[in-house]
Amino acid sequence: EETAHYDEGLEWYRQQMPYSYEDQITLEKSPQYFRDEFSPHRIYEFNPKTKLILIVREPVTRLISQYSNQKKLRAEIEPFEDLVIDSNGKVNNESSYIRHGVYWTSLEHYLEVFPRDQILVVNGDELIQNPLVVIEEVETFLKISPLITTENLYFDEAKGFYCMRSDVINGCLGSKKGNKHEQVKPELISLFRKFYAPHNKHFYKLSGIDFKW
Repeated sequence: EETAHYDEGLEWYRQQMPYSYEDQITLEKSPQYFRDEFSPHRIYEFNPKTKLILIVREPVTRLISQYSNQKKLRAEIEPFEDLVIDSNGKVNNESSYIRHGVYWTSLEHYLEVFPRDQILVVNGDELIQNPLVVIEEVETFLKISPLITTENLYFDEAKGFYCMRSDVINGCLGSKKGNKHEQVKPELISLFRKFYAPHNKHFYKLSGIDFKW
């Protein structure tokens, strides 16, 4: 749940974090914070200097990926079309699967609270294809010395994307990542792209980035 532990208080939240020295930066990741309209104000109250990194993928790819992950995790799940297409054959914009790809509504909530220069919007598709370029962008945003090089990355054939290599252990994203995607009819792909097109344009305007989706 997006706000399941909010009533525990800020001190409870701090206790979930690792100890950090003054010259260290602590990171936390959660897609739920982006979609929850109350989170921007709550994060700002916790620390108005917080820097936010938003990783987004092309919405149709994200949609299919979400369903594919859920299908792997759940014993029973409705057919894809039943979840995302309404009885009139149109995109079901009431479906959470669909809404999660309308990025501008969530970004707008954050821009009402945080300055734009405290929010880095990252192209998740580029992160998959050219991770070092994106990592360097993140290092610059966080104002930390360049640390990651090509020697720290390796391509995992099974996963289909790059993973981290270190002196201690090789690490890759968890089992939810790199799953085979559901096969979707081309006509549905076209329908989704047409639906997302105006939402994408608004997102480009808010983020200042043309992702060319």
